[in-house]
Amino acid sequence: MILKDTAAANATFSSTAPWNVQLNVVPDEHGVFGTTGRVRFFVPADVKDVAAQRARLSKQMGEAEAEVRRLEGKLGNAAFREKAPAAVVAREEEKLAAARARLDGLRERLAELG
Repeated sequence: MILKDTAAANATFSSTAPWNVQLNVVPDEHGVFGTTGRVRFFVPADVKDVAAQRARLSKQMGEAEAEVRRLEGKLGNAAFREKAPAAVVAREEEKLAAARARLDGLRERLAELG
């Protein structure tokens, strides 16, 4: 569901809320940003399409796993470590740590979807 204007978004979310609150929402191509009282929220545009989210996350996980394998291979290569300047090796180690963190985050997000 893509809501193209604020009035349509307010009408849609206000009518589906099981409580009586005033919602102020602003839709864009990424989803709906809104507030109700002091609570701010964001509903991604594809929140209702769990299968699409799983597919997207699975694809991103595959890419992240490939990046981790590539960096592990590079850093596991004794010749690379011997020939490369220490700053280059350190930068590649930072990239590996970031890639692992990204992969862990993607795994968590996929697990949350069930």
